[in-house]
Amino acid sequence: MAPAAAPRSLVQAHSDLYGAIARVELLGSDAPLVWQRDDVALTLTRPADYRGEHATAFRITLAE
Repeated sequence: MAPAAAPRSLVQAHSDLYGAIARVELLGSDAPLVWQRDDVALTLTRPADYRGEHATAFRITLAE
């Protein structure tokens, strides 16, 4: 049996592994997305007018 993959996280504490986050987008929406990254979580707040009745997808772009 193969070993389990190490968990991956985009929290600020792991920025040395994944780098800074440049942008977070809600796919299918032009509305700006409010987000915050700290040592505990990457927290995303959907736009107030978002009525997502189906799956929600985000694009997270890391800084170069």
